[in-house]
Amino acid sequence: MALMLAVALWGCSSETPQSKKAKVKDKVALTVNGAPITEAMIERQIMKMGRQHSNRPDALRSDQMREAVIKNLVTELLVLEGARAAGIEVTDEQVEEKLSFVRDRMGAEKFAAMLEKKGLMQEGFMQELRDNILRQRFVDSLVPEDSVTEEDAKKIYVESPIPMIHPAQLRVRFIQVGTFEEAVKVLDNIKASGFDEVADEIQEKGEFMVSAYGWTSPGMYSEGISEGLRALEAGQTGGPFEGKEGYFIFHAAEKKLERPKSFDEAKAGIMRDLIQNRKRAELAHWMARERGEAEIVEQ
Repeated sequence: MALMLAVALWGCSSETPQSKKAKVKDKVALTVNGAPITEAMIERQIMKMGRQHSNRPDALRSDQMREAVIKNLVTELLVLEGARAAGIEVTDEQVEEKLSFVRDRMGAEKFAAMLEKKGLMQEGFMQELRDNILRQRFVDSLVPEDSVTEEDAKKIYVESPIPMIHPAQLRVRFIQVGTFEEAVKVLDNIKASGFDEVADEIQEKGEFMVSAYGWTSPGMYSEGISEGLRALEAGQTGGPFEGKEGYFIFHAAEKKLERPKSFDEAKAGIMRDLIQNRKRAELAHWMARERGEAEIVEQ
């Protein structure tokens, strides 16, 4: 819609196409209790959802997508309004801490690329972080952490029709190479000399990526790798398994079989899920009331 409007107005004044496009994006689509939702905000959300659902590009520009994005933006504004009304605050230090965490985790280069992709300066991203923290704190305030008890968790554990399972785990080390041919050559060397000897030699030469031993669950990997790891027994080497960034050869040093979780093992996860479910329910009730009372005006 924004692009069509920009094209329609091209040549009608002395303004440049870029300035006209900027004006279209700055155009207020609707207000929520006086707070604006602009075409630029809608466009950013559509692009974000596009990155998450790249297999459905046809759906990005549908009326249904626009309606869903607007509904989400209205929700975000109302939650921010609720947080401020409740007196919830976020300090500059808390925002800086979150910013540092994101930047350090991504690395400076990827962080800069992410800002460019979002079309934001660092100040704008910091405001996004502030708003996100504020919204999360408001949602957290709806249900006190101590409102879920151990007895609540025990009831779920005992009455669950499906046993709570501790998944199989393997203590593995892997070698990652670029091509299938390289993987086959590495496997031949492993058959002749042993996995650790070959892995240590590759690591010393810096030829390919070699991991240390660590515990992992097969379910954490892609389907092909997951199936291969489930079939591995302690002391076995498996592969090559194709991954997103090459081929993998795994060696399993130990294996723990799948087994039912004890209550003590399951308790923390059950209580966390109960809290989250109650927060979602409380937020839904709160939002239904706020939407009914909000003044939402299309421009």
